[in-house]
Parts: sequence; C-alpha cells; structure tokens
Amino acid sequence: MPTIAITGGIASGKTAFRQYLSARWKAELFDADTAVAHLIDHSEEIRREIQETFGSAAYQANRLDRDRMRTLIFSDPNSRKKLENILHPRIQAIWRQRAENCTKKKGKLLVEIPLLYETGGEAICDFVIVVACSLNTQFQRMSLSRGMGDDLAQKITASQMSLQERLHRADQVIWNDGPKELLIEQATLTANHLVERYGH
Repeated sequence: MPTIAITGGIASGKTAFRQYLSARWKAELFDADTAVAHLIDHSEEIRREIQETFGSAAYQANRLDRDRMRTLIFSDPNSRKKLENILHPRIQAIWRQRAENCTKKKGKLLVEIPLLYETGGEAICDFVIVVACSLNTQFQRMSLSRGMGDDLAQKITASQMSLQERLHRADQVIWNDGPKELLIEQATLTANHLVERYGH
C-alpha cells in the first residue's frame, strides 16, 4: 500500500494542506518537523552530539536555542551541513521503518517532509505532492506568522531547493497563493484522486 509524501519550501502551507488532506483520506501520519523537534528536546544522544559540534550554549535550560541555531545554520552552510548530518539519518530511519510497517500490514502512510528531495526520500514514495507558492507569499508568511526579518527569510529560501526543481519533480503540485478555501478545495480533489488510485 502507498506512501504519499508532501513536501515544499518553508511557509508554503505544507502542514495546512496535510491536515485538510488527512481529514479526507485516512492514513497513518508522519511529520518530519515534529519528529526532529522530539529528538532535539528528548534524545540525550542528539543533545550530546549537537553540543559537541556547536558548543554547550546550543542548549538553554535543557532546550535547544532554536533562534540562535536557526540564525547560525542559515548563515553558515557548513554549520547547516553538520546539523543535517546529525539529524537526517535518524529521521530517515524512523520514517522508512514506518513506511515498511505500513506496507507489511497493507496500510497507507502520509508523510510531510520538507527536505524530501534533498535527502533522496522520494525513492520509497509512491506519490509526491509539492505544495508551493510565490516567493513574495513565502516572505509575507515568514514575517507575519514567524516574525522573521527579511535577511533571515532570504537566507532560508536561498538555501532550499529551487521552486522550479520541485515543480519539475512533483507528481502533483498544490499552488497555495490563495485563500484557505482554495487550499481545502485542492485537498478535496487530491483526496478523491488518491481514493481512485489507492482506495479508501
């Protein structure tokens, strides 16, 4: 049974689309960002490796200093690569095992993974949905909902795979520059397609 992936750039609306889709097409869920947050805050092994790599100040009061680390990794590609080398193998192992388990029990898995293509994860997916929007919309959302300044927002988007590359590689594209109602409509149409292709 299928593994369906949702991916896309920061602030494109991946999570909102996944929530609307999962309400209409029932499947097990895996959210890579949530898994990363759990590992960062609860894995002693991860904490030790991050502190050995970035210094003890990477954690404050037993929690990763996310603002400090975000600024660091998107200002320094080498630092970003070091953090990815710590986290990505663990996350891949978790969700690949989930996909294998779903296949064995003939279940369905819906995964939300921002760096799907960058980590080669599409190789074990049956269908990849890219949620996308214009660069201006990304910047507006990053500023309004996440409080990011223009400089950091530009560094983050510049560090990610280009929109053109994502669109070229997608099985389906969800364009999310419009109102919530339009995203819901696209989720409904996608759910109908998945039902036809893979069943309820």
